[in-house]
Amino acid sequence: MVPETTVLSKRILIVDDEEDICELFEFEFESCGFETHVAGNAKEAIEVLKENAVDAILSDVRMPGGNGLELLEWVRKNKPINLVFILMTGYSDVSLEKAFQQGAHGLFHKPLELPEVTSYAERCLAATGDSGPAQRRSERRPVSFEASVSLGPGQSYIVARVLDLSRGGVFLEISEEPPEVGTEISFRFTLPKEQQSVIEGTATCRWVLKTAERKGFGVEFQRLSVDSIEALFAYLTQLNILPLHPTQS
Repeated sequence: MVPETTVLSKRILIVDDEEDICELFEFEFESCGFETHVAGNAKEAIEVLKENAVDAILSDVRMPGGNGLELLEWVRKNKPINLVFILMTGYSDVSLEKAFQQGAHGLFHKPLELPEVTSYAERCLAATGDSGPAQRRSERRPVSFEASVSLGPGQSYIVARVLDLSRGGVFLEISEEPPEVGTEISFRFTLPKEQQSVIEGTATCRWVLKTAERKGFGVEFQRLSVDSIEALFAYLTQLNILPLHPTQS
């Protein structure tokens, strides 16, 4: 169950080269209390952002006149990191891994469920509303500490290493064979240094890395306890990493 939250500022820029999609999202977001702006590509979106303050951006990836990833790169260089950025695409050319690495808060594949997207945007805004002064993504500090993971129901816990802790998940390096994409895992790790808080819950494998030098996989958090959420958010803030609100168990 996701905790109820109040979002004070709800201004969103919708970016898509298909006018009918923009109109659908305009109606949906405005019915949820958002102030909306619309652009047909990245170039137009940048001009809108130069003249208007927004709290969130929902952008298509493939567009003539500048794509969504180019817009994301510009936003992360020129706007506060607590500006929520959500990508959508009708193709398989962008992975969740790539979206997170470039600073997106999420990735939706078309066709979309409009209420699901608006709800997700509100959750992101609720999670970032008290994030403090704007921080640049380049200021984030590296992480590396041990974790225990179970790669499936009834399986024993094995040792893994947390090498990247992001808004909505974590990258885990292991010596075992990584799980398949879509597998639900259980995890447990203790935050380092002064935190010493135990973070445990469930997550879904979203991508797998297998090279001669390294094996690992990236997961998206699914359920965390209330205590885990609070401790994780505090730790992410110290690292200048903007947290995404996971599902609360």
